Parts: sequence; structure tokens; C-alpha cells
Amino acid sequence: MTTKANHESPIRRAMPEFDFDDQIRFLTEACELAAASQPLARREVNFVLGSDRGIGRDTGTPERRVGITAEQLGRMRALLKSCEIELNAFVIDDAGKHSDQPNAAYEAVGARIISEAELAMIGPIDVLHALKEPLPYETRANGRFLRIGALHAGAHEIPPGLAELVKRPHAELPTILDGSYVGAPDRGRVPIRGSMSRYAGQIGATWVIEHLNELELEGDVAVFAFGYAGRAAARTLLASDRVKRVFVFEDPRRPEKIEQLQRDYSHEPRLQFPLISGRGDPRLAAALANVVGCVTAPAAPGAKAPKVVDATTLSQAMDDRGIVVDIAIDEGGAIASADPSAVAMRQALAPLRYEGLSNMPRERPVPASEAHGEAVLPYLATLLFLAARHGSVDAVTDYLRHRPLDLTCPEPATLEVDQVLDGYCQDLRNGLMIHPVGNDVDYSQLLPNADRIRRLRSNDPDDSTEET
Repeated sequence: MTTKANHESPIRRAMPEFDFDDQIRFLTEACELAAASQPLARREVNFVLGSDRGIGRDTGTPERRVGITAEQLGRMRALLKSCEIELNAFVIDDAGKHSDQPNAAYEAVGARIISEAELAMIGPIDVLHALKEPLPYETRANGRFLRIGALHAGAHEIPPGLAELVKRPHAELPTILDGSYVGAPDRGRVPIRGSMSRYAGQIGATWVIEHLNELELEGDVAVFAFGYAGRAAARTLLASDRVKRVFVFEDPRRPEKIEQLQRDYSHEPRLQFPLISGRGDPRLAAALANVVGCVTAPAAPGAKAPKVVDATTLSQAMDDRGIVVDIAIDEGGAIASADPSAVAMRQALAPLRYEGLSNMPRERPVPASEAHGEAVLPYLATLLFLAARHGSVDAVTDYLRHRPLDLTCPEPATLEVDQVLDGYCQDLRNGLMIHPVGNDVDYSQLLPNADRIRRLRSNDPDDSTEET
């Protein structure tokens, strides 16, 4: 199979990323092949695009992104139509209002706009997607459905919408997939979560560059961790003439990975990977001497971000005019300090400038929504195709759950056409978190706070939203 890699930068050369158009083309070919080889149980499927606007409303920072754009919904319809599957699409009223995706745009591609209350009035739903964790209105949906989106089950408090979903009667318990685990987590390949991490990395690096431009500074910049966010940050930084070198500090527990990165990027002298044994290593302070910018981007799905550097080390080693951007603030932050609050962190890092904005992609909802939609669309299309092929949500759930976990599975776009659909199914299997099995419920071994969620379902009086 021919793929189209993007060769814009040395980082892209070492770690090619597949073009969205190619991904859709490959998946379309794979679904057409599968439809021709096995009769479909149904020719019509139902999809609901949920609204995330209720997220963050209580804190005054409402979610402004939407799961997929109208144009992307149209492309999903076309993909399914090529397999002679009709898509009935429903969009919650004003779901894309703050992402430059008005109701009229979705109606133009054949969607029907419904209110949250009207969710209870439409027929059985095959797939419901929202970008963030469930909201209580989702419990109005009839019967079982496949729900894919972020869960944030590892948060200090179980999200109320998730708690209400898992308390539904067994006959109405949805199959819940966590977008943070869809993919191959043990290889660091989590495309849905990664799309937002990548965008956060770009934003964080842009803030560094804007700061350097404002003060007319030039110098080296440090990036902690080289996952989706770290790679995107490094790529953005290297495009600026004000950035002389980028020092990437990777997990010191994996020196073999650091050595491999040194070999992979030996052609790019501006990108360096120092071997540091951890935040207590005195060589770290030396490596950070006079650095003008720092971006911290470690991630640990389902857990708090690891602390990769001490605030005192940064404040003492970096150029006094420098800037620190903590992308990992959503997961508790990656900078070790006696008091992690924003006010205390600014004091600990003084005179450095500190930026630690929660949920950075939310600040730029239009491109962030487009990026998220490109990542999630192949998985939505796969679930809807499976619903047509197998006939019901329960049958799709059984099909996925009987696959063993494979947390190092390959990127679907790298596979031969007759294996692409299977590749997406394996990615989805890895993200399967909660689902009914007969008269019981199965909880993935990967699900954060699984015991607490299990107790919520059983109405255990000892259950608490407080961590123990």
C-alpha cells in the first residue's frame, strides 16, 4: 500500500504522519472490500454528535470545541454511502456554535439538529460521540449505544455524566470507549488524544516564540518529553530563527530510547537529546543554563503527569528573561514545587514568565476541532460500518471484546488494504473500557478508578468521589 508521508521537517522525516485524505481513502477501500465479502445486516445506521458546551461551565471556562466538523461529517456520510450504508446523523443544537460550525453547516450535509431533550425521541442510536467526558443529558438516549470520547475516569472526581451512564439499567448500559486509549498506548500511539496533545504542543511552542520575539531574545529551548505534544513543540520551535537549539529531555528510565533518538535525529544538529538520569541529576541544571524557554509535555494516560523538573532548578538555571510553559497542567503539572497552584508556581519560578493554562486547545477551538475530527473520524466510521455489518450495538461489542488486547498494534494506515479495517478494530478494542457482557459488566484492566466506577454501578454506600 502506498502512503503519503509529510516531509516538511526532520521530525516528520523520522516519524512520518499519514495524511488524513489518505487515511480516509484507505479505510473507504477497506470497508468496500469488507462489504463485498460479507453481507451487511443493515443498510442504515444512526449517529449522534453530542455537545461538549456544558463542560467547564461551572468554572467559567466552557468547552468551545466540537467532536467533528460539518465537512468531516459529510465525508463520513460519503464513506458509508460508498458501501451502500445510509447514515442518519443527529447533531445536538449548537454543538459547534463556538467552533465556527453553526447548525446550518451540519444541516447542509444532511444532519438533523435536535435538542438534548429530543435525544429521548429518536430511534436506537448506534454511535454517540462527544469530544470530552459524558454529560448527564446523554442518559436520555434510548437503549444501548456505542459511546466514544474522552472519559477522564482518572480525575479526582468521577465526571457526573459518566457516573450517571454507568448507573443506567443493564438493558440500557452503553458500551463506552475511551479515546485516550484507542490506538496502541504502549507504543505511545493514541491518535485521538494525541491530536489534542499535538495541538497543545504547537500552542505552547508558539507562546515561547512570541515571548522571544517580544523581548528580542535568542537562545536554546528545553522540551521535556518527546510524545505527541513534545514532538509538535520541537517542530514548531525549530521553525523559528530565534531558537538556536532544542534540548529534549526524555524519560531517564529508558536510556535506550534516548540513544535511539540521538541516532534518528543525528542529521539535525539543532535538535539534541542529552542523557540525564532524572530531575535530581546535577547535569540537568548545567544543561538548562541560560536556556530562554522551557516546555514541559510528559503524559501518562489515566494518571497524573510525572514531575520532570524542579521549579527551583528552572528559576536558578534559566535566563532570567525566559519563559516556562507547562502543557501537562491538565494532569497536575510536570514541575515539582511545594505548592502547585498557579500563583505559587509563578512565585517559585520568578523572575521567569510562567504559563500553565488548563486545556490549551480549548483556547483555539476552530483548528482544534478540525484536528480532533481528523483523528476520530476513521474510528467513528469504523464503528458505524460494524453496526451495519453486525446488525446491533451488542453484536459490535461482542465482536470487539473477543479480540485480545494488543497495546503495541501497528498503525492501521501502514497495513495492506484487506487489513486496514481490522487495524482500526484493534485500536478500538484497546479503548474498550466499560461494556455489558450477558448479565454482567466488564471493566477494562486499563480503566482508571475501575473499582470506584464499579461501586457506583452497584450503588455501594461506601463509594465516594474522593480518592483514597
